[in-house]
Amino acid sequence: MKKTLKQKLTNLAVGELVAVVVFWINFFLFKKLITTTKSLISISFSLFILSFILVQGSIFWCILIKRISKSGFAAKYTGKIYNKLKILNVILLCMGVLVIILNYSTFFTMIISFAIWIFAVIEWVNYYKLQLSYSLNPVVLLKYIIQRKLRKSRIANEIDNSFDFETYGETLEEAHKNFKTKIVDGQKTEFVPYGKPGIPPKNSKFSLVNYPSKLGEMPMYITAKENNGKKYPAIIYLNAGFGGIGDSEFGWDEESPKNNYQGTDAFKRDDFVLAIPSARGENANPGKYEMFYGEIEDLEEARKYVASLPYVDPNRIYLLGIVQAGQKQSY
Repeated sequence: MKKTLKQKLTNLAVGELVAVVVFWINFFLFKKLITTTKSLISISFSLFILSFILVQGSIFWCILIKRISKSGFAAKYTGKIYNKLKILNVILLCMGVLVIILNYSTFFTMIISFAIWIFAVIEWVNYYKLQLSYSLNPVVLLKYIIQRKLRKSRIANEIDNSFDFETYGETLEEAHKNFKTKIVDGQKTEFVPYGKPGIPPKNSKFSLVNYPSKLGEMPMYITAKENNGKKYPAIIYLNAGFGGIGDSEFGWDEESPKNNYQGTDAFKRDDFVLAIPSARGENANPGKYEMFYGEIEDLEEARKYVASLPYVDPNRIYLLGIVQAGQKQSY
């Protein structure tokens, strides 16, 4: 399958370069028939734009060929570079119209220049907007147009993906750290954080501890184990909501309120360590609620704390969250 794909991409890359070479060979062969300088400028500039776009396409196919053997090759920069080329192409196409009009010499050469220019526009659409090449049979393209089934071009997808959060060459932790934003302060909100978490009953198997974070210590419920040399797997359970773990009443056992049942008792087992951390802005913690931005840092610090415990196996730490906490889990 990879061999077939590589052959197809190679044909596309070579085909565009061959087309460019053929166009310019014909231009120089018939150059003597172009009798005026204005006609020469008009035709050659249109042909330059077309060739420039075709070469871009050929290079892109070469990049995709390389990705067959090296996944993610040049992915960090390709979309950004082609987005700039997309804009440059539009500028050149607009200039092309002016060059053709201002260098009008004969009606015949103007028609040739505009025909080449239109070809360049079609190739620009094909590469940067909608895929127009599906088959050598033009009826197939017409059918796709009528049925509105034209697909977004590969370069267009590459450009769109370049605006996503980039993790190419980075871990997710590094990407989150390098991403810069500004938390808007002073906005009205209905969000009411929990107060300080309640002290768990002695028969609950939970302890209330504090884990260190970048903003300061934050509370966590945990089913601590004896330090007898045995390593237990751990589940970090994220409470539904925005990062709080309750306040005056302890609700992490079988007697938790039926209208706010979190299901954590299912993981309160002797062969597991169960940790339920709080996050910034909640439970009288330092910091402010950030809609799953800074809270991800808190979660990572909670994970590091759990991994550092002598009775926890750091290679078997699992994350579970429901509702809003499920979003934090995925992040």
